[in-house]
Amino acid sequence: MGVARDFLAKGVLFLRSFSLDGKAIASFYGFEYGGTLYYYLLGARVNPAKRVKTGTAVLGYCIEEAIARGCREFDFLRGSEEYKYRWTSAERRNPRVRFYNRTGRAVAYLLLGKTYRRSKGALKAVLGGRAQAAKSLAGR
Repeated sequence: MGVARDFLAKGVLFLRSFSLDGKAIASFYGFEYGGTLYYYLLGARVNPAKRVKTGTAVLGYCIEEAIARGCREFDFLRGSEEYKYRWTSAERRNPRVRFYNRTGRAVAYLLLGKTYRRSKGALKAVLGGRAQAAKSLAGR
């Protein structure tokens, strides 16, 4: 909440709320800085009966508003969630560099991390779209 207050005070907070028939259906939280609108969070009620998903429509509206406000870029921030690729095929990678010492604990940590990442990749390859359901069942 403190970050949102700071962004509001600096004039960079981008907060939109959407309603239909007097009921809140979605909210968008982001920030605008240097000609870019950064997408941080979007929450929307799910309505499977609708042809267009509420979140998709709200995101489209926010992109249009960003263009109208003079933004040159809409940044989805980190992550490779599938819905982001409906809007663009371009992506930025955030390289990660880690330094470790040569202790047994550091080696064990590295091996455990590699095993986890590879098993996660294998699970996605085998289950495809069902990987999210499997994660939910596993409590992650």
